Amino acid sequence: MRAIVCSRQIIVRLDLEARINTLPKESRLVFTVFGVKIIEAESKGDQPQYIREEVGWAAVQCFSFDGDPISSLCGQWQVTDGWVLHLIPLTILRSTAAQSSVSAVELFDIKGEVVFPEIIPLEPTKLEFSSLDINTQQLLSDIIERDIFTFNKGSAEEREILWEKRHYLHAEPFALAKVLLAAHSWDVSCLPDLHSIVRNWASPAPADALHLLLPWIITGNRALFTQVGDDLRQDMLVIQMIRLMDRLWLKEDLDLKVVTFNVVPTGDKIGIIELVKDAETLRKIQTEYGVTGSFQDRPIAEWLAKQNPSQLEYQRAVENFTASCAAYCVATYILGICDRHNDNIMLKTSGHLFHIDFGKFLGDAQKFGSFKRDRTPFVLTSDMAYVINGGEKPSDKFQGFVDLCCRAFNIIRKNGQLLLYLFALMASSGIPGVTWEAVTYVERALLQDNTNAEAGAMFSRMIQDSLKSWFTQVNFFIHNLAQLRFSGDHSGDLLLSFIPKTYTSQQDGKISQVSLYSYQKRYNPNKYYVYILEVEREGQREPTYLFRSYREFSEFHQKLCLIFPLARIHSLPKGVQIGRSEVKAVAEKRKFEIELFLATLFDLTAEISHSDLVYTFFHPLLRDQEDTDIHIKKLKNKDTRSSLPPNLPSVPGHVQGQVKVSVQYLRGQLQIMVHHARNLSFISNGQEPSPYVKLYLLPDPHKKTKRKTKVVKKTCHPTFMELMLRKVHRNCDQKIAPKDRE
Repeated sequence: MRAIVCSRQIIVRLDLEARINTLPKESRLVFTVFGVKIIEAESKGDQPQYIREEVGWAAVQCFSFDGDPISSLCGQWQVTDGWVLHLIPLTILRSTAAQSSVSAVELFDIKGEVVFPEIIPLEPTKLEFSSLDINTQQLLSDIIERDIFTFNKGSAEEREILWEKRHYLHAEPFALAKVLLAAHSWDVSCLPDLHSIVRNWASPAPADALHLLLPWIITGNRALFTQVGDDLRQDMLVIQMIRLMDRLWLKEDLDLKVVTFNVVPTGDKIGIIELVKDAETLRKIQTEYGVTGSFQDRPIAEWLAKQNPSQLEYQRAVENFTASCAAYCVATYILGICDRHNDNIMLKTSGHLFHIDFGKFLGDAQKFGSFKRDRTPFVLTSDMAYVINGGEKPSDKFQGFVDLCCRAFNIIRKNGQLLLYLFALMASSGIPGVTWEAVTYVERALLQDNTNAEAGAMFSRMIQDSLKSWFTQVNFFIHNLAQLRFSGDHSGDLLLSFIPKTYTSQQDGKISQVSLYSYQKRYNPNKYYVYILEVEREGQREPTYLFRSYREFSEFHQKLCLIFPLARIHSLPKGVQIGRSEVKAVAEKRKFEIELFLATLFDLTAEISHSDLVYTFFHPLLRDQEDTDIHIKKLKNKDTRSSLPPNLPSVPGHVQGQVKVSVQYLRGQLQIMVHHARNLSFISNGQEPSPYVKLYLLPDPHKKTKRKTKVVKKTCHPTFMELMLRKVHRNCDQKIAPKDRE
């Protein structure tokens, strides 16, 4: 599509390089006119300075109602201090400025009729709102009851929840406009879903239908930035492929919480990229624990816990993390995404994991000299597994993650020809790396010659290989070192490092009294002490109990002194403790200091004692809401997110547990896939077993058909993912017996 812009003595030809029939019919061209202001040099030897200033702007509608391109005159608007580019006036509106100019815009070189793609709505999906849990129902009701203006200023997490649960809201007419606003994209590939939503939604009343017009008037801002030096056509292609995979998964009722972003190449090695809000790089999350944070297991889990202080929020974040991690493991493997250091992996506060920067793909591995830096099929590290498992030990939650990956991989394999056709069509596009060899690479990655069971077993081995590889974390560590000189101190961005949000008395209730109840010894895994605070609030019958470390008290005290430098607050000792600091005598001494600190704090004026900083410190966190006995003096670090059902306690010597096995008879062969076992019993000495599985085909008096899996060491939740083949007749029985090596 081309356009000519005519102004005083200026005729400019613009080639927008856009396919007309993929543009929305509501598209507008926006032009900003700049003037160059000359500042004369102060001395003869100096050069004059040139400053560019915006002097006016105009907008023109691209298409008529029938889809025909429009050529028109449009009045220029003067640039004011508060002008916003995305709030585009209609072409028929005129500027009231006395000296406003007029631009002529002509769209040409369009031969024939513009044919837009036919949109065939998807089959409707209608789920019952009442089937959701009560907390989710309440959250959705709160969101859809807001007016459209308040909703438009809401958080990205609320939009994500609304879009995720859209099929439960089809009977709520007032929610339609908000669901459309929450859509991930309005490109052509997403229109069948959106058309289906509109056609099958409950009809709104005439007054409510006006809300459908408002989103186009108050379209929300998107943070964008310009990238120079990279061929963004590669990034755009990868994003489109990931979106296609997501559509294939959703078609099979598999929602992997995929997050993508918009990439628009605008020229040779230049373009615009959408900035995903409320997201942080994995490097920044890990380096909160120092440059060696990439080797630790807890950074991601503790960062998510800080961003999601309630148990419900954290549980939802872990579910989002598990699903999205599975999606990107599959997608990055199939597309051969390389250069996967921890600045190219990001995490939203809602738990959604996603990858960025796809300059190296289709197996084009990043090298350090002749040294290959990408050595695993995809990135899956121990700190990611820690979040999925809910702790250090394997659990059936990780088995669910493996099943998600295998199912997602087989769905893409079933539609593998579609991906291969698309890459074949793009082979002549000129995009670097997209060649016929790329088609062959994707074909090999899809394991087209294998059955679903074989492909699942192979992908499971890739998961184990990626998880066991130490080189990914070493690569992260090397990248951390390389980025040290570019890093700044961002610790002041948060009010308190362990509570990333600000809370007020209006949110939590006014505090009437805070007292130090006791202190408690813990292990995590090293010994440390926490102090138990009893907090009473007006209008609440029962007090709440909070757990804070001395280090957190010290940080709180320092922030108070920084914000209120004239306040007379009892100082907490911050010198180096001679000898061991985590002993009972030191804890007792610090208990006395904290009591004095609390007493002086709440004797101060309300401006200080009831400030937002105080209410942020005394806000209940996820760890405060967990079921911890405040009366015990010593608490071993227990796995509070264990997947072991409460009605299945593991008793030594008592046989229990479940084994997941799938059996398929194909081409004269019996294919037996041993997936997982869970909730196995402890062995007689109270230790976790090292289980394996034996299989027999009956009748077999001499046990010639006996097969067994590998041994998985010391776990009650082993994952095997082993495929066993046997030529048999259909009248054979099979016997499966989990065993312990010891």
